[in-house]
Amino acid sequence: HKTHTERPTHATKRTSTFLEYPRAVKEDRHELEAEFGELYAKLCAALHGHLGGQSVELMPGASVPAFHVIPSHLAWTFPVFRAHTDESFRTLLTAMAKYNAMPDEIGPPEQCDQESRISFTLPLSLPANGSGLNYVEYDFDNCEHGRNSKRRHLCGKWAREVYEVGTLVIHSHGLLHQIGEWSYSSWDGNRITLQGFGFCCGRCAEGEGRWFLYW
Repeated sequence: HKTHTERPTHATKRTSTFLEYPRAVKEDRHELEAEFGELYAKLCAALHGHLGGQSVELMPGASVPAFHVIPSHLAWTFPVFRAHTDESFRTLLTAMAKYNAMPDEIGPPEQCDQESRISFTLPLSLPANGSGLNYVEYDFDNCEHGRNSKRRHLCGKWAREVYEVGTLVIHSHGLLHQIGEWSYSSWDGNRITLQGFGFCCGRCAEGEGRWFLYW
């Protein structure tokens, strides 16, 4: 969509960070599930297969995976998006505890695997010239700074995962990454993705865990 000045904006359909979390969930979750329930079901089924047949479901009481819409713009031909790592499992627990929003279905947080936290992106529509994810790949074994804790960051090199519509991309929360630049082709070359996070609780190590997806 456009603002009243007719300039394109970054439109994201998700529970807003400008609202208190419980209120945002209440306002948006039902609407999103009603409109895109089939897509969310396919997402859970795809992750069910990727995660070795473990249970996968939308997290109760949380916001659901988000739709990101980035309108076409000449600026996106440069790597201008912020490089970052995604929030940790501990950050999620802190936020849920703050609003007393930890669902009973999940059980005690100690039963969840903090290292299981994943991030995922499902491309739904891409610009004509493509798009992708830029990320830092580390090779500590073949780097002179690999054993130096203060200089190990110098062992990283930027790499790129090229997106394909309908192909799910999954990575760990600790991956340093950014939205990849793409060549401008036309004013309507929008980048639309479904994005979210997940973590495992229960018998995860035995391959019998229960995965919860959220935004």
